[in-house]
Amino acid sequence: MNIYLLRHGQAVQAAERDSLRSLTPLGAQDIELLARTFVARGHKIDRCFASPYLRAQQTAEIFKKNSELTFAIESSLLLRPDNNPVSLLRLLEDVEETDKESDILLVGHNPFLSELYAMLTQANQVNGIKVLAAGELCGIHFGMLGLGLGSDMLNIPPSRK
Repeated sequence: MNIYLLRHGQAVQAAERDSLRSLTPLGAQDIELLARTFVARGHKIDRCFASPYLRAQQTAEIFKKNSELTFAIESSLLLRPDNNPVSLLRLLEDVEETDKESDILLVGHNPFLSELYAMLTQANQVNGIKVLAAGELCGIHFGMLGLGLGSDMLNIPPSRK
């Protein structure tokens, strides 16, 4: 099983509510380039779960369109930025039970994704918690899903910082 963590692209600083912040043109362009790089390297996605926040939904849609992969985008409240990453583990375990070879894309926010990355790879015990930049994608490979059992397999930073 491979799990890809994609932090939403660069977003506008303010909106009526945080959940309504949209991507900037630069944020959208970064995700377009990232998606093309992802497929050019031979990766695939079977399932995608995205935060219901606008910027994450836009990121997932742009990624899907520009990767030319066919997968449904499933909105999940578990990927909101204020959620605890442990709550997402049950969802991942359920997916693994039905298909151990799934490639899953999770589109969300910090600090959630950075904390999830650290839990899945034990990266916080080695180098401290890796903080995913806006528009960054990390891939984690699992022989068997579990806390700390994942190994880094891919990192695509945003094209611009």
